[in-house]
Amino acid sequence: MLSDSITLEVSGGFANLSETVVADPDGTATRTRGRSTETRTLAPEVLTRLVELAEVLDRVDGNREYLGEGADRRTFTLTYRGATIVGAEGAIPPDVAELVALLESAVR
Repeated sequence: MLSDSITLEVSGGFANLSETVVADPDGTATRTRGRSTETRTLAPEVLTRLVELAEVLDRVDGNREYLGEGADRRTFTLTYRGATIVGAEGAIPPDVAELVALLESAVR
């Protein structure tokens, strides 16, 4: 079980869209894009994997910014239990990228 909400903010990209995804300890995930909000209940296996990956944010020491170069990249800001990682598409570590992908797919 999550001990706190995980928040993913996504901005930029070719269309320069912004969205926020919040996974809550009660097993729900909410995506907000503009005026549109969508909430889903996470499958138990998805919630379990989110918990495992969220622990990555606690273990990151030092560099919490992974900003790459290139046009039309999306930027991700992940926050969990007061720890924040900011990164550009293609520049974030693999386990952080998996967490981003899992959060994005949880509400699609």
